[in-house]
Amino acid sequence: MAEISKPTTLNSIWAANGERIKPADEKIQRGWIVEIPTMQHENWITNRQDTALAHINQHGVAVWDAFTQYLGMKSYVQGRDGKIYKALVDNINTDPVGDENTWMVAFVSSDDPSGMKVFNGYTLISSNFDVQVNTRYYAMASVTLSLPASALGGDSVIINKAPGAEVTVIVEGGGQISTFSGLMDAVIFDIHDELNIVWNNTHWQTS
Repeated sequence: MAEISKPTTLNSIWAANGERIKPADEKIQRGWIVEIPTMQHENWITNRQDTALAHINQHGVAVWDAFTQYLGMKSYVQGRDGKIYKALVDNINTDPVGDENTWMVAFVSSDDPSGMKVFNGYTLISSNFDVQVNTRYYAMASVTLSLPASALGGDSVIINKAPGAEVTVIVEGGGQISTFSGLMDAVIFDIHDELNIVWNNTHWQTS
């Protein structure tokens, strides 16, 4: 299929200054029958379509509204703070700004303090934990961390710890970790340093 060029007139909205009358809800649901629509009704319909296209063209992702039924793990909206959010669960009339149970920030960037924490900061832990790949952890106390059984090549986990804490790293399902001394069922991390563990397409490997 040939590439479709973007129209240069998306911001020219039909009947922006014309007469428009919203049809009754029943009429909108039924649609046209054998009839001649009034110009005001036709202008309203075309104006709404043009306005929606211009809004999406301008914002990229539609702004959240209180009337749409959003779908968990599928819907994306722009919040009133300018951030893009992803729905965690099905919802309606739940403002994404400040509701971490219903929405999550979809993208982070280095100019956002919360984004910098994701990129460079640590997740604090003080009890046994199943880790997520490409995350940095700081153990406040002695804990056991469980790595996933597999990952994508180059995925990593970075671990740091408080003085005196001892971190035991294992692999779920009884997998082994590749070290300088060979394959190990567990790695005990007790020195004052940072431990980087990388998936090498076969095993987790310390570096």
